[in-house]
Amino acid sequence: MSPRLAWSIVAGVCLGVAGLHVACIDQFGWFRDELYYFACGKHLAWGYVDHPPAVAALAAFASRWLGDSLSALRAPAVLLGAVTTLCSVLLAHRLGARSVGLVLTAAGVSLSPTFLFVFHTLSMNSLEPLLWTAFCCLLLEVGRAPTFGRHALLGLALGLGLLTKHSMAFLAFASVVAWVLAGRGRSLFTRGFALTLGLGFVLVLPHLVWQLHHGLPALEFYANAQSQKMVRMSPLGFVVAQITLAGPGNLPLWLSGLVGLTLVRDDPAARALGLSYLVLLGLLVVLGAKAYYLLPFYPVLFAGGGASLERWAARRALRRLPQMAGVVAVGLGAATTPLALPILEVQRTVAWGRRLGLAPPKAERAELGALPQHFADMFGWPELVRAVARARDALPEGDRASVQVIVTNYGEAGAVDRFGPALGLPRALSPHNSYHGWGTPREDGPVLLVLAKDARLDPNALFERVELVGEHDAEYAMPYERGLRIYSCRGWKRPARVVWAELKRFI
Repeated sequence: MSPRLAWSIVAGVCLGVAGLHVACIDQFGWFRDELYYFACGKHLAWGYVDHPPAVAALAAFASRWLGDSLSALRAPAVLLGAVTTLCSVLLAHRLGARSVGLVLTAAGVSLSPTFLFVFHTLSMNSLEPLLWTAFCCLLLEVGRAPTFGRHALLGLALGLGLLTKHSMAFLAFASVVAWVLAGRGRSLFTRGFALTLGLGFVLVLPHLVWQLHHGLPALEFYANAQSQKMVRMSPLGFVVAQITLAGPGNLPLWLSGLVGLTLVRDDPAARALGLSYLVLLGLLVVLGAKAYYLLPFYPVLFAGGGASLERWAARRALRRLPQMAGVVAVGLGAATTPLALPILEVQRTVAWGRRLGLAPPKAERAELGALPQHFADMFGWPELVRAVARARDALPEGDRASVQVIVTNYGEAGAVDRFGPALGLPRALSPHNSYHGWGTPREDGPVLLVLAKDARLDPNALFERVELVGEHDAEYAMPYERGLRIYSCRGWKRPARVVWAELKRFI
């Protein structure tokens, strides 16, 4: 395969996958987190309870220039997927790939089921793989030929990564340890790396100031998530989960990348990339982190795998290795695509998942329904808002203009804020994460309170008068979003601001 043909195939893969995203971009509906990030984009700040500001800025940009539709919000995610693929292919080229290795790298990123979903919905995870891959690519260049320009770009990637997701700190820590293990520790104490750290710190400083000014809510959020929400996996379970997350068909590719990078002898900077993965793996297992926290590193291993397989194929006995890896990646990648993108109707999606016997690793303790959570959280939102609007319309005419809507989580609140204005509903109030600080209930006026049927919160403990005025169900939604009840409430038994402080949920 000639280099020109390889690059043509890479371009075709990027365009083809982008076209697939566009074809099913609004097949199911808004994802829960997208509703929240859309709302964050309407409340721009240097920080939020549970994430840095980058994703909110991206959502605000999409809303300002592309519109408020679901396809407009997701357009940046689709573009980020194509750019991440190209960045990983460029890294493979810098690692020595010239033909088939470039194609394998593009196939690995593009056909990974988790990456297909990540680049289909807008979230922090849409931007994170690009910044991690760019950081590693720049670190490779700094290790081979350090210049102040490259160090500055490395600092830029570090700062933007931290403004996207706090887990960028894990990559930075792992990279430092890996450089020491690769025999490059002394080079960390240079003016170039001082520039890198300084620039990264300056970029993230406004976010740190915001966190300090608001009492470090991220620490409370992470502590609560660890103790109340996340499923702690065994070390073996964490490792096995990587196979599913990166894509079963990509196992030969990323294992080849890990072996090829870690064992390379004449390029310490490349060896440090492989060692970084091992350090990250150990660190995240010890911390009990979610299995997908390691996901943004896989484009680096795909690049290393493409370069390694192409290099090994020079030996006659191994010349078929790239083709075999490609067949496995494309075959299993195509088979798992319906589990990552909403290209089939719901019942066929459920049946296909059962037939393959595959399911994403369970990262949270919540009960699951027929659909996996990443699909289930796309159902029921407009219907919920219409149910709230019907409950509002059932109130006495004099109460409708002053009604307040209180919901329990940011998905429901984001849905009310996204679909409610067209129905004349006010902005939602919720004690969940950043919504808690965006508004406090008034003491006067009726309240429409939306609760799950098995909610621990008793509306009669909060209000003098409570009446059930509506219900909402969505067949394919998460179980805790089914059977919701809508109450008309009046007369706070205690000051609303006191109750609101007690209801705060950072998780």
